[in-house]
Amino acid sequence: FRHDGWHVLWAMNEAMIGVLFLIHPQHSGPRGVVIHTSLGMCMAYAAMFLMVSKIKGFPPSIDEDFTVMMAGTAQVIACALLVAYREPPEEVHKGVNKWCNGAWPLTIGAYCLAFVSQGIILTHIGWNRYPSLFN
Repeated sequence: FRHDGWHVLWAMNEAMIGVLFLIHPQHSGPRGVVIHTSLGMCMAYAAMFLMVSKIKGFPPSIDEDFTVMMAGTAQVIACALLVAYREPPEEVHKGVNKWCNGAWPLTIGAYCLAFVSQGIILTHIGWNRYPSLFN
């Protein structure tokens, strides 16, 4: 992968997680639905803005790029929602059940995307081609 490829991989996985939060059924009442919908939208927007900023190319000054600021803002909101919200004890799943929601093929697709992504990352680490933060 070139450096841009890692951003594509990141954005694809983040967008998929956002979509899964959007489609997963919530039984914990209106608060759970609002939190999961907001979380899914923030993650999907962060992925979209990240990809747009990569397509446009990063500007010399971060203040000149609206998309980078929006990606970061959406990511911070998603992180805050993940930290702040706790599922009610009766709603916590034990294990994986593909019949949990009507969009189980998308859930299986997300598992496959995560598996392939991990394989790509581990392969590049093994070949010493994974980009370092210091390069």
